[in-house]
Amino acid sequence: MIQFNNIRMTNNRIYIVKDLNFTIADGELFALVTLDSTFYNHLYNLVKGYHKTYSGTIEASPDTDSSIAWFEGAPSWHRELKTAVLFKTMKKLLYIDDEFYAKFWTQYGSSFSRNIRMSELKEWEQLWLAFILFVLKKRQNYIFHDVLKGQSHELKTKVLSVFNDLKQEKQSILYLTDDLFLAAEIADRIGLIKDGRLETIYTKGELNDIGLERAYKTHL
Repeated sequence: MIQFNNIRMTNNRIYIVKDLNFTIADGELFALVTLDSTFYNHLYNLVKGYHKTYSGTIEASPDTDSSIAWFEGAPSWHRELKTAVLFKTMKKLLYIDDEFYAKFWTQYGSSFSRNIRMSELKEWEQLWLAFILFVLKKRQNYIFHDVLKGQSHELKTKVLSVFNDLKQEKQSILYLTDDLFLAAEIADRIGLIKDGRLETIYTKGELNDIGLERAYKTHL
């Protein structure tokens, strides 16, 4: 569960986020949609604790420093680094037991069954690798910023499969995007942000009933 309570953020005494109030339930994928690219940076700084000029609270369950994990994309891996070495290193660093690791590898890592170098992977394969290693950390709450934007159908299918698995395990997902049509496809509920303010929240069914074009013109 992630809960944003009356979040207000200022920059040079100007409000850049206004009255942000919403809760993401366990097992829910909630999408926030806005055309303002700076909003994502503000939210990132807020969640990470870098932005100090704000009021309100962010609550997460469980209440620990690592309860919210923000996916930051594929890092700049060394070209000669091999996938098997990377997986084994992560297994040791995260203290993952053999049974879970074997199941995880079979379910998500089968495409990296060959011990190959990073230089041999396509860009989308490196992103997929970073994504599954990120999920391997087993957090309760996740935030993703447009990880599907501009990606292939193959990667999209893989990522959505993981999202469904996370939801089945009652983990919460916040997906940030500027694509209302994608949000309506993948999310359980969709919040629309304009000028730093949460204009409205729709369920998938409500948004489809009102029409995506109408919602876009009205709230974005």
